[in-house]
Amino acid sequence: MKPRAPMFALLFSLLACEATAQPVAGDARDARRGERKVAVAAIEWSTLSTSQQQFLDSLAKQWSTLMPIQQSRFARLAVTAPSWTDERRTRVRTRIEQWAAMTPAQREQTREHFEQFQELSDDERKRVREAYRRFRDLPPEQRRELRERYRALKPPQD
Repeated sequence: MKPRAPMFALLFSLLACEATAQPVAGDARDARRGERKVAVAAIEWSTLSTSQQQFLDSLAKQWSTLMPIQQSRFARLAVTAPSWTDERRTRVRTRIEQWAAMTPAQREQTREHFEQFQELSDDERKRVREAYRRFRDLPPEQRRELRERYRALKPPQD
């Protein structure tokens, strides 16, 4: 039986930062997975269509600091957005806004947590998702208390 501590640590770290969106960066993570890199040219903000700019407006100020692969992925995302349901568009925009507001350290931590989540078995991922749904449905005060209790825990000793 696998130890549960890593899974719960992953769950609580996701809850603590409330960043559950898949990061769109393609960098050292791709190399670690053995994926071949394809050169992608930087995309100037001014070359995006009006609808792409509107969808990605929360990234406008930092667009030039994004890696070209990130720009490409965000631009492709914005092209397909008009065909989505309003609910999906709102959810993705909210996640983009959250991503844009993160510090580089928070983004890296989110990438690492996403990779850890992807390495879980299907059953473990299902349990983490269900635990997150239960957490999300709690009143805000209870969520805050749980976050505080988690932050007060001592890290496991290896």
